[in-house]
Amino acid sequence: MHGEVLSEYKNNKEMFYSGWRAAGIGSLCCVFLLGIIFGYVYVESSTGSTGEYYDYLETFTENEEIATSLYNLLDDGNNLQVVKFIEKTALPAWRENLQIIHKISELDDLPPELKVNNELLVEYCKLRIKSCELISQSVLSGGTQYDLKLTTIHSRIEVIVDKLQ
Repeated sequence: MHGEVLSEYKNNKEMFYSGWRAAGIGSLCCVFLLGIIFGYVYVESSTGSTGEYYDYLETFTENEEIATSLYNLLDDGNNLQVVKFIEKTALPAWRENLQIIHKISELDDLPPELKVNNELLVEYCKLRIKSCELISQSVLSGGTQYDLKLTTIHSRIEVIVDKLQ
């Protein structure tokens, strides 16, 4: 069917355009439509309670990255630096994250799955705080008496992280 139309078009000495030109126009239209779609998704996700939720989680994630850098310090073996980091940086970051989660709990109209995640994040922060406290005690004592408790806490943290993914 198209072959006949194209042959007639060619016989009338009409101008044909490059396939690359058509591909370029198609690509531009695709980029434009994707921009509209992503723009809509971004606006929708950044409005209302869901948008606020993700704004809070951004701060939460930044605090988490700072606090978990503790594990890099443990490899260095400087016990005084580890204890100081826990007191001055890690514990305050985890406590701030707990406050963030409590603020999130006060948001209206959160979808049920975000409420479940919120409950898991509260438990996650509490376990991270307990872990930091035990690591500090372990470093100060120089013994292995806290190893079993730490292993148990880290196992529980892994379970929560798996549920959050």
